[in-house]
Amino acid sequence: MLLILFFIFCISCTAHAGGYLQSAHGDATYGVNRCGMPSAYAIGNCSHCHVQHGLNTEGGSSGTAYPYVIFNENFSAQDFPYEADDSICFRCHTASNSMQEGEQLLNPDYAETFGGYDEGTAQGVLEQYNPDTILEDSHHSLGEVRTYAANRFTWFRDDSTACVACHNPHLARRNKSEVDNPTLTPISLPSEHESLWGDAVGETMDAYTEYQAPYHYNSTTTYEPGGLGESDPTTVPDYVTFCNECHDEEIYTNKLGRNLLKVDWISPGTDSVPGGDKHGTASRTDRTWLRDPYLTASKSNYVLNCTDCHEPHASPYPFLMRRSINGQPLNLTDHSMDADGRGFQCLQCHQDDSKIGSGGVNDWKLQHHGLGGDSPYSGRNNIGPSGAKLDSCDCHGAFEGDDGKAGGASAIRCEICHHHGSFVPDPSGAWPATVTPKNGARKTF
Repeated sequence: MLLILFFIFCISCTAHAGGYLQSAHGDATYGVNRCGMPSAYAIGNCSHCHVQHGLNTEGGSSGTAYPYVIFNENFSAQDFPYEADDSICFRCHTASNSMQEGEQLLNPDYAETFGGYDEGTAQGVLEQYNPDTILEDSHHSLGEVRTYAANRFTWFRDDSTACVACHNPHLARRNKSEVDNPTLTPISLPSEHESLWGDAVGETMDAYTEYQAPYHYNSTTTYEPGGLGESDPTTVPDYVTFCNECHDEEIYTNKLGRNLLKVDWISPGTDSVPGGDKHGTASRTDRTWLRDPYLTASKSNYVLNCTDCHEPHASPYPFLMRRSINGQPLNLTDHSMDADGRGFQCLQCHQDDSKIGSGGVNDWKLQHHGLGGDSPYSGRNNIGPSGAKLDSCDCHGAFEGDDGKAGGASAIRCEICHHHGSFVPDPSGAWPATVTPKNGARKTF
């Protein structure tokens, strides 16, 4: 029976041979090449992953077979930290003791591969999920990804590995070899598993009329991906559509004990509620205090790509934050995103007090209180519930203790007011006249 199943499998491979032979695994030069295999097996041969006679030779009971007649259990991981044998993908995609010939398969994170930040990265996918220094576990929890995919996508089976929710191993291509060539995309929409995503017109960021790529690392003249001399939206997949295959709804995670926020990158609007996020297609309120290239670029509005800020696999920082954004490292030496650290993400694209006036790096008082005009809480405009004029917005006292600080004038965490879908009400019509809608609510992300 196993021989018959393998024969059927090989017929299927032949039918899709064009896709597989062009894939990262099937390429005859750098494709799959499992250590210890007979020399008769060419690079890219199916047998580097699949055992012809279905017998498990990598552990377990002799004479048994894993699903899909592969050489390792497909998936057994539940949570961090992950081991190499938790997924067949980890057996090769690791920087040390890889089953790939040479015992090393390097896959640096997005910040390095496409952003050029080559300082202190985890070099393999397994290492990305198990960083050396981490205070908060920040990754796509593979056990929960598999459960979610099995419940939502009909093709996904209970014995599938979590990785195939985003990657089709028989189609995924080697994007790190030519980072500005979107035809080498490694991803497939979960709802369209049998085709690649990002390799066709309408599947790159040119689907949005006003995408501006961030700076490449340590440059103000070249852009992602790969240090191009100009921003080119046709060189990067539309990760907005890709990520919203799942993040178009709230997703409960046992890992955090709460729902992940729904991401609405598409709905139009400005400060209206409901409406999409202003980092998406909804119109921004102002650009005066942005940093380049977003300050002086000719576009009137911007649609950011998910990977401009987030890692797709894992990060040593919370919320899957990249180690560098817009050409600059986050400099979170303690890997913290508390009230003192969260703003380091924002200042990659927004001007803090040190840029727009007097103050320290990652101070935001002038932005919120001191500039007048569009400053939402400049002292002369704040009116309390009793009608009395306030010197501040009274937010800090309201959130006293939330961040372990004393309240009052102390900083509060950015994400109290700024997160996907966030807005704040106009305090008694106190906002400046430049803020619309008056006596309503203002989108804050």
